[in-house]
Amino acid sequence: MITGFFFVALMIAAIFVHPLLFAFVFMFFTVFGTWEFYEIVEKLNLKPQKITGTLLSALLFISGVYFSRELDNFAYLLLILPAFFLVFVSELFRNTETPFQNIAVTLLGIIYVGVPFASINFFQNPNLVLQGFEPWLTLGFFVILWAHDTFAYLIGMWLGKHKLYERISPKKTWEGSIGGLTFALITSFLMYTITGILELHNWLIIAVIITVFGTLGDLSESQLKRSAGIKDSGTILPGHGGILDRFDAALMSIPFVLIYILLFI
Repeated sequence: MITGFFFVALMIAAIFVHPLLFAFVFMFFTVFGTWEFYEIVEKLNLKPQKITGTLLSALLFISGVYFSRELDNFAYLLLILPAFFLVFVSELFRNTETPFQNIAVTLLGIIYVGVPFASINFFQNPNLVLQGFEPWLTLGFFVILWAHDTFAYLIGMWLGKHKLYERISPKKTWEGSIGGLTFALITSFLMYTITGILELHNWLIIAVIITVFGTLGDLSESQLKRSAGIKDSGTILPGHGGILDRFDAALMSIPFVLIYILLFI
């Protein structure tokens, strides 16, 4: 409970106090989340380029910070793409038995962790949509996500009988998922009432996207941990596990929410 309180307080402070604090906090999540992913992958007898991959995730996040504020130069974001070929070059100087598997999981860590955290900068500064600094959109995303996760767990514990995906996550149930969706929709209505920055139907659709892809993200991270034979992705958050444990649902839902915002709002 103590860890959860300070985690939520840190998140709210990062979102509202100043864009630089937001960048610093989420850079921390990016770096440690990517590193966590590579440490899990190492348990599968692979050898990802931990330093190179983590630095590229950080570079991608920094690019997201900059280009979310300088949309006139947005095309220059493509200049980061050649940097990813450094992974291929670096592998030439490593004597390993699985070079292309190592390249694949190194790039996967950047895609799985770096891309979503870089994308969330456009929630905070969605100049394409809302013209300028807008913390309520980012907070709304996380509040809906937290409401879904919390009530999916509580209702699943109370009423859950039908397994959602027993092979990967035995405790998840359809009853819990439906309860999580219900409270995500209620929370999205509250965010519409409080903020007024988006139309109600947009908040409701965002809640559905978070529910669907957040659940898939949760299951995907559970599958990763199960394949590595571990319970938590890390120990950095006492009582809560690692960065990936806290952001598993967010990592997969962030890109899809951003796509919806950019294309349909």
